[in-house]
Amino acid sequence: MTAFTSFNDTTMPPPDAQQERDIDLVMHAGIDHHRKQQYTDAATLYGIVLDSDSDHLDANYHLGVLHMQTGRPGQAVPHFERVLGHTPYFAQLWVYYFHALVGSNQLEAAKASLVLAQEYGVPAEAADALRAQLS
Repeated sequence: MTAFTSFNDTTMPPPDAQQERDIDLVMHAGIDHHRKQQYTDAATLYGIVLDSDSDHLDANYHLGVLHMQTGRPGQAVPHFERVLGHTPYFAQLWVYYFHALVGSNQLEAAKASLVLAQEYGVPAEAADALRAQLS
């Protein structure tokens, strides 16, 4: 018997738990770079998370926002759609999604998004204000 602890199934974290911790660390680093306006580094880190889990809500949301901030609304659209597919009652995200659609000249989709947004709780007044931006 040795005086040192050996690694075994009880001392090693389960692989899924370790992967979750790794993803959390990468996400936090990505958000930190994003806050510092280090967009290339942030996008790379969000991409690493999405390579591991394409449905990761935070990574999709933050990458969509980053694309909007860097003038690439068309690239933001699929990321916002992924998040809305899981959390359709996120009112502010409908606004971001609408602006991404308008910014990428997807005007019919933008109109349709407002109908869906209202079904998921966006107030009619807010939808009407967005709709007015189309004319």
